[in-house]
Amino acid sequence: MSDGAVSVVQAGEGTDVPSRPVLWTIADLQVELGMKRTASFALVKEPGFPKPVRLHGENSHRRWYSTEVLAYVEGKRLHGADR
Repeated sequence: MSDGAVSVVQAGEGTDVPSRPVLWTIADLQVELGMKRTASFALVKEPGFPKPVRLHGENSHRRWYSTEVLAYVEGKRLHGADR
């Protein structure tokens, strides 16, 4: 690619690079889980919900590993906790 274009390859797709979990923001949780804002804030406060990764400070830039969030939600679904 001599024209300066950048090729983007997802980790784990056709490469030897292992897939890495994605870090989700609270807005990502809302979109990916189909939740309203209030429900997503309630979800992250539930006992047992994965701990956030904190970037640049104690109260700002919280992110959650997508794999941990999905496992938590799936566990709730399988155990009937969301009824």
